[in-house]
Amino acid sequence: MKAAAPLRLVVLLLCLLGVSCRTLSPSGEPPSYYGRLFKSADSVVLYSLNPRRSRDAVDETLHGYKILGQTPLDKEQSRQVAEELYRAQKASDGSSVRCFVPRHAVRTVAAGHIHDFLICYQCYQVYWFQDGTQVATVTVEGSPRFLNKLLQDAGIPLSNKGPG
Repeated sequence: MKAAAPLRLVVLLLCLLGVSCRTLSPSGEPPSYYGRLFKSADSVVLYSLNPRRSRDAVDETLHGYKILGQTPLDKEQSRQVAEELYRAQKASDGSSVRCFVPRHAVRTVAAGHIHDFLICYQCYQVYWFQDGTQVATVTVEGSPRFLNKLLQDAGIPLSNKGPG
């Protein structure tokens, strides 16, 4: 029991000095930022978007893209979407194309901040906004099937303009 105290002190000092101290999941993977953010969120909403920027002032939009519909996600769905985004980001080799025509978005409200993730599987990019300002672009590799299923199960229409 006494031997554990010095080890705890060393770990604490390493963390304070900025040495990475990540908790591992049961699979040995570090928990994803999405997982931590979505788990702590007050709300998580999945959107279906028209991938072309809206020029119509009466359209309800998310960062300029017309909202076709939206559905709140429960804790389990939020966890699954976080895992899906993490897998897609991890699978990416960093390649992307310039089209950015997002058909999906996820909004989280956590710790008083709004995080929007606009997702374009066609060009392999996610634009991340915090409180209305774009803070990052992340590349992804994957398929919209899971997000499409969540939207369809909620009766939300999908964009019929092109793939992904």
